[in-house]
Formats: sequence, C-alpha cells, structure tokens
Amino acid sequence: MKLLTAVLLTLSLASCKGSTEFGECVGLGEQREDLIYELSARNVFWSILGLETIIAPVLWATDYAHCPIARRADK
Repeated sequence: MKLLTAVLLTLSLASCKGSTEFGECVGLGEQREDLIYELSARNVFWSILGLETIIAPVLWATDYAHCPIARRADK
C-alpha cells in the first residue's frame, strides 16, 4: 500500500511541459506563423498515462499538443 501511495504521489507531481525558450505550447490548430512547432512526446506520454481521468487528454488537445522548437527564417 505504501508503494502505491508513493507512486501516485510521484505521478501527481509530474506535469506536462507548458513552454519552451521560443514560447508557450499550444493546442491543436493554434500555431503561430513565425514559429516552427513539434508534437511534444513528453506531453503525449502524460496524456496517455492520465487517459482514464478524461481531463488529461482534453488539456493536452487544447493547451499542450504542440510546442515551439524554433523561429521561422524570414524570407
């Protein structure tokens, strides 16, 4: 029982990445034109782990799906 409690407490302290040095992570379809985005594998992992809560996948899709990785070069 103590092991289960320790695991649950550890998981509750882990969180999704909310931003990078280039800006905030965004949900599906909310990308800015001046940044290059990538699907955040860390955020996908935590969303799948919290799938049974329903809240984690919804938060991932609306706020944390894509994180900026670089600025677009001006043409």
